[in-house]
Amino acid sequence: MLYDCFVMDMSTEASYQIDTECRIVRASDAFCRLMRCAEAGLVGRDAHDLVRGEWRPNYGMLMARARDGASEIAVPLIAPCGLEGWFIHTMEAVRQNGAITGYRATVVPRTAARPLAKAS
Repeated sequence: MLYDCFVMDMSTEASYQIDTECRIVRASDAFCRLMRCAEAGLVGRDAHDLVRGEWRPNYGMLMARARDGASEIAVPLIAPCGLEGWFIHTMEAVRQNGAITGYRATVVPRTAARPLAKAS
């Protein structure tokens, strides 16, 4: 189950950062464990690839809301290994000199009691 390694260690924040083109530029160790993938396997990847297809427009909405402040939404993620589950994303814009240079997302399982299934 994708949650197993994450639920056991809630002391580290699972987070990642994307640029304005939605490419992952950073991933915390906890997020990498959650996705069962090394950071090198996530960096450079389009973050939409980790979101279940029919939910990708909601991910774009999350980014749009984050321009005005922190935004939160539950989104189904699919790990590179094919396991999936629901995660609450809290996203905020990253700014440099007032301009948005990307977004930072913190991710937590929506429920640890719900087992994950193989993506179809």
